[in-house]
Amino acid sequence: MNIINFLKTKKIVKILKQLINLTLLKLGIKFHSYESITDLDSRKYISNFVKQIIDSKECQELKILIIGSPGMQELKSIPKKYLKKLNVTGVDYSEPQTIHKLSTNLKVKKYLFIKEDAFKYLSYTKDNKYDLIINRSFLHHISKKNKEIFINHCYRLISYSGKLFCIDWFIENYSNQIELFNSISNYYTYRSKYTPALKNKMTTKKRDSANFWWENMHANHDFSGGKHATREEMKKNLINAGFNKNLFIDIADRKKISNPYLWGHVMIVSSKY
Repeated sequence: MNIINFLKTKKIVKILKQLINLTLLKLGIKFHSYESITDLDSRKYISNFVKQIIDSKECQELKILIIGSPGMQELKSIPKKYLKKLNVTGVDYSEPQTIHKLSTNLKVKKYLFIKEDAFKYLSYTKDNKYDLIINRSFLHHISKKNKEIFINHCYRLISYSGKLFCIDWFIENYSNQIELFNSISNYYTYRSKYTPALKNKMTTKKRDSANFWWENMHANHDFSGGKHATREEMKKNLINAGFNKNLFIDIADRKKISNPYLWGHVMIVSSKY
């Protein structure tokens, strides 16, 4: 097999994998999948920004902290020549599962995984240690108050001119229990058009109650999901912490998703100066 045929075969296999994952998501067989649309979209943006940082600084090493992930799945789309410059620390309370263990095979300069509560690690880690902190699908597991605390920790740990990447699912703004419930309901109703597994999200485990979502949002010691941030809330938290330059990006392909804003998959790039 010559190189051209090999590349064609590799591309076909990649497309088939994406189609299979998309089909499983559409049927509701899979809900949260690596190699899904959202996984690929967020990894693409992470890769582009990491390359920009390394190229602009002409640095030989970029110190990265990944919060809430027991592997380096977030870095899988970064080209090899950039991976070689990454000194990565990962912190998560979970043991790495098979998919995460496979992602640790990425050829980065250095990788250290710490199995620990993220807030505990952030509380004792010294200031100005990391050039970049990445958290993906972490914010919706921590309460409204803990989001504020988390951002303050990140600002302290990031070195001068460093950056913070927050990638998560965001809802529309609210000011009371009813507005929160309506915002959550609109969000899951829209997403269920593309991910049928979410169709029963609002009708099980007392989720049809506005009080349920309000209590969940403010449950500081409960790390279950569904504690979705709003853009306005996160902008306030970031500015109060000291991040005065914040870029909010709705990372959805408009060819696949009709309303990226309501879809709510957001990447925030925050700079520390």
